[in-house]
Amino acid sequence: MKTIIGFGFAAICGVCALYAAPFQAAGVYDLVIANGRVIDPESGLDGVRHIGIISGVVRAVASERLEGRAAIDASGLVVAPGFIDLHQHAQRAVNPAFDALKAMDGVAPGRAVRAPTRGEETIQGRWKLIAAEDLRADGSVARYPWGSRPVGSIVVEGGSCYLQIMSGDVPSFGSGAQPAGEQMKAALLSSYIAYSGPCTIDEAAGSVTLKVEAAWRPDYVGTEQKRFFRFDNGKLIFGPAPNSVRGTGEALTRRLTLERQP
Repeated sequence: MKTIIGFGFAAICGVCALYAAPFQAAGVYDLVIANGRVIDPESGLDGVRHIGIISGVVRAVASERLEGRAAIDASGLVVAPGFIDLHQHAQRAVNPAFDALKAMDGVAPGRAVRAPTRGEETIQGRWKLIAAEDLRADGSVARYPWGSRPVGSIVVEGGSCYLQIMSGDVPSFGSGAQPAGEQMKAALLSSYIAYSGPCTIDEAAGSVTLKVEAAWRPDYVGTEQKRFFRFDNGKLIFGPAPNSVRGTGEALTRRLTLERQP
């Protein structure tokens, strides 16, 4: 059984940052952990290194010796960022020394993380559009913004959101005051929408805030779009704030209905 020295949470962040750029040794450190076998799964590092710590934060991971006011000889020991314990029962409320004990075990302090249980709903995943409607205050449908057969999807994954919707109807440009070419250009904007970017999900409030990085219209890029969602019999109901869509002389509520995809 190998002995493991745990860095502690602040040190984990320091190690990650240092691996991103070459280390430049400088100054005297508060503490040096010398001669330890440093293992970091994220960067793939596995070798004998010297670790310099200032004010409780790792500032250096170097192959050359470092100077410190205090030193720990970790020869023959493994030094690593705190590992994640997938199953543990210790609680701070029961034992105030919980975090210290975890660090001594080489395990990051416990965090309450719970995946949705069966039957719970989450917006995370892939969704297929089955209806798009603009509703009046009385709940009746005022119009279908992408026609009677809309095609679209929403994907929420890895901290980013993707939305794409288009009309499934075949357009007609034969009549009208404008030439057919101009009608086609206008139809591209009115019958299609697509944007994506990093998003923040508040499952409890039922809201998504998306910072648009790519979009079908240049003026949409750089904007922040907030949408609201809820679940109804397994379907996702998604759209902007109620009464925020302008109709002909009335405020409308846009309602997108989607079903989950595997």
